[in-house]
Amino acid sequence: MQLKEKPKEVNNCVFINSPQNLTAISIAVNEAIKSMKGKRMLFFDSLSILMIYNDASTLGKFSNFLLNKMRASDVDTVMIALESDTSKDIVKQIGSIADEVKGGTK
Repeated sequence: MQLKEKPKEVNNCVFINSPQNLTAISIAVNEAIKSMKGKRMLFFDSLSILMIYNDASTLGKFSNFLLNKMRASDVDTVMIALESDTSKDIVKQIGSIADEVKGGTK
Protein backbone atom coordinates (compact mmCIF):
# COMPACT_ATOMS: atom_id res chain seq x y z
CA MET A 1 0.00 0.00 0.00
CA GLN A 2 1.44 3.33 -1.03
CA LEU A 3 0.01 6.80 -1.30
CA LYS A 4 -1.02 7.49 -4.89
CA GLU A 5 -0.61 11.22 -4.61
CA LYS A 6 1.13 13.52 -2.20
CA PRO A 7 -1.24 14.61 0.59
CA LYS A 8 -1.97 18.26 1.23
CA GLU A 9 0.62 19.93 3.49
CA VAL A 10 -0.53 20.01 7.13
CA ASN A 11 1.30 21.72 10.00
CA ASN A 12 2.86 19.34 12.53
CA CYS A 13 2.19 16.27 10.36
CA VAL A 14 4.49 14.00 8.42
CA PHE A 15 3.05 11.60 5.87
CA ILE A 16 4.85 8.33 5.13
CA ASN A 17 4.22 6.66 1.78
CA SER A 18 3.69 3.17 3.23
CA PRO A 19 3.08 1.59 6.65
CA GLN A 20 5.67 -1.02 5.61
CA ASN A 21 8.39 1.63 5.45
CA LEU A 22 9.52 1.45 9.06
CA THR A 23 12.80 3.15 8.19
CA ALA A 24 10.92 6.22 6.93
CA ILE A 25 8.78 6.20 10.07
CA SER A 26 11.93 6.06 12.25
CA ILE A 27 13.52 8.94 10.36
CA ALA A 28 10.34 11.04 10.54
CA VAL A 29 9.98 10.43 14.28
CA ASN A 30 13.64 11.24 14.88
CA GLU A 31 13.43 14.48 12.87
CA ALA A 32 10.23 15.52 14.62
CA ILE A 33 11.71 14.87 18.06
CA LYS A 34 14.87 16.82 17.22
CA SER A 35 12.78 19.84 16.20
CA MET A 36 10.85 19.95 19.50
CA LYS A 37 11.86 22.17 22.39
CA GLY A 38 11.31 21.50 26.09
CA LYS A 39 9.47 18.43 27.37
CA ARG A 40 8.86 16.02 24.50
CA MET A 41 6.35 13.21 24.03
CA LEU A 42 5.72 10.68 21.28
CA PHE A 43 2.17 9.37 21.02
CA PHE A 44 2.35 6.41 18.64
CA ASP A 45 -1.06 5.33 17.37
CA SER A 46 -1.35 2.57 16.36
CA LEU A 47 0.94 -0.39 16.66
CA SER A 48 -1.96 -2.61 15.60
CA ILE A 49 -2.03 -1.03 12.14
CA LEU A 50 1.67 -1.73 11.65
CA MET A 51 1.02 -5.38 12.56
CA ILE A 52 -1.13 -5.68 9.45
CA TYR A 53 1.66 -4.57 7.12
CA ASN A 54 4.82 -5.91 8.80
CA ASP A 55 5.93 -9.28 10.10
CA ALA A 56 6.29 -9.74 13.86
CA SER A 57 10.09 -10.01 13.85
CA THR A 58 10.61 -6.79 11.90
CA LEU A 59 8.01 -4.91 13.92
CA GLY A 60 9.55 -6.19 17.17
CA LYS A 61 12.96 -4.85 16.16
CA PHE A 62 11.45 -1.54 15.07
CA SER A 63 9.48 -1.12 18.30
CA ASN A 64 12.47 -2.03 20.44
CA PHE A 65 14.65 0.45 18.52
CA LEU A 66 12.04 3.20 18.76
CA LEU A 67 11.41 2.77 22.48
CA ASN A 68 15.13 2.66 23.28
CA LYS A 69 15.83 5.69 21.05
CA MET A 70 13.07 7.69 22.74
CA ARG A 71 14.27 6.65 26.19
CA ALA A 72 17.84 7.70 25.34
CA SER A 73 16.50 11.01 24.00
CA ASP A 74 14.43 11.61 27.17
CA VAL A 75 11.15 11.48 25.24
CA ASP A 76 8.06 10.15 27.01
CA THR A 77 6.47 7.57 24.71
CA VAL A 78 2.97 6.14 24.55
CA MET A 79 2.28 3.28 22.14
CA ILE A 80 -1.31 2.30 21.44
CA ALA A 81 -2.46 -1.19 20.40
CA LEU A 82 -5.94 -2.62 20.13
CA GLU A 83 -7.00 -4.66 23.13
CA SER A 84 -7.54 -7.63 20.79
CA ASP A 85 -3.81 -7.50 19.93
CA THR A 86 -2.57 -7.59 23.54
CA SER A 87 -2.12 -11.37 23.43
CA LYS A 88 0.18 -11.17 20.41
CA ASP A 89 3.88 -11.80 20.98
CA ILE A 90 4.91 -8.40 19.66
CA VAL A 91 2.80 -6.56 22.24
CA LYS A 92 4.14 -8.82 24.99
CA GLN A 93 7.69 -8.14 23.79
CA ILE A 94 7.17 -4.38 23.88
CA GLY A 95 5.53 -4.70 27.28
CA SER A 96 8.66 -6.38 28.59
CA ILE A 97 10.79 -3.30 27.83
CA ALA A 98 8.18 -0.64 28.59
CA ASP A 99 8.14 1.12 31.95
CA GLU A 100 4.39 0.61 32.28
CA VAL A 101 1.63 -1.29 30.50
CA LYS A 102 -2.04 -0.44 30.90
CA GLY A 103 -4.94 -2.52 29.68
CA GLY A 104 -8.10 -1.24 28.10
CA THR A 105 -11.35 -0.71 29.92
CA LYS A 106 -14.67 -2.30 29.10
